Amino acid sequence: MLKKSMPALLVLLLTCGCLWPAKLTAAEKKTDLPVIAVLLYSNHFLETLEGFKAGLRERGYIEGENISYLFKGPTKRIEALDVAMDHLLAGQPDLIFAVTTPAACAAKRATRANNIPVVFAPVNDPIAAG
Repeated sequence: MLKKSMPALLVLLLTCGCLWPAKLTAAEKKTDLPVIAVLLYSNHFLETLEGFKAGLRERGYIEGENISYLFKGPTKRIEALDVAMDHLLAGQPDLIFAVTTPAACAAKRATRANNIPVVFAPVNDPIAAG
């Protein structure tokens, strides 16, 4: 019985072996999207985030296709920005979008030791803010 089922088993193993790398490659492509981490503390600034995303869409960056966002929602408190920034950095973002001066300052403090670029808006006087 084993001798009769051996060819079928070999065909099955070869088929699985050929399909498995293709599935891994598709999964890897999904996770290779550039990640933009978003840091903000108030719902009042969600329109700024939507404007940022709309601007990127106009330039061909489509969420889920060639870009992804890491956003846990507003922190609701300025004091929570540093902790939220640490959580976002754990996701290894390629860029940080900080909304408001306090968020931009928290992003600057958190990224001193690495080279993650920080984009911020709206910030009235970034030089004076540090």
